[in-house]
Amino acid sequence: MPPSPVTPVRWAGRVRKVLLEERHNVAKQTSKDQLLRDIHTERRRLEKNLSALNADDMIQPGVTGVWSVKDILAHLVAWEKLFLDWYHNGVQGCAPATTPVGMSHKAMDTLNQQIYEANQWRSLDDIIAEFHASYQQIVTVIETIPEGDLFVHGRFNWTGELTLVDYIAGNTCNHYAWAKSQIRKRAKHEASENKKNNDEKHAG
Repeated sequence: MPPSPVTPVRWAGRVRKVLLEERHNVAKQTSKDQLLRDIHTERRRLEKNLSALNADDMIQPGVTGVWSVKDILAHLVAWEKLFLDWYHNGVQGCAPATTPVGMSHKAMDTLNQQIYEANQWRSLDDIIAEFHASYQQIVTVIETIPEGDLFVHGRFNWTGELTLVDYIAGNTCNHYAWAKSQIRKRAKHEASENKKNNDEKHAG
């Protein structure tokens, strides 16, 4: 049975606590130009790491937990789409249906598991195509957002104690940096294992 659909409004308030807890780790942008530069920079770094992988590499589980690179890309896309839904709802004056009590680690795990299950059986080509299309979509939207809307507290009710730029960075440049780090860790681990196996083979 497929998981229940993830309702963006349901989760918008709960994401706030996670972002607040991680805020000290976020490189704070002070202008729209800087935000876009950071997004483009981290995206290029991620895609550089992806370019070193073949199709078989991208569907192997275990990059982070049971997730493959394909699953990570689907995860990035899902969060980009959640942000876009929150933003468009906010522009229309809509507010989250639930009180912003903050998302627990358990709730975050549940949401990410739903995203994983919803995309698990999709083809790699489909995920990659959406990965590129979603990026173009979110950058296009960011480019249209007035500078003041990005950095003013309380500009949108749904952002709570955070600014819009916190949500954007969390679902773009910071998320891309996380994905890149997971892929690089896996590549280093595999290289180390291969070297170990070769050394043992030659020693034997």
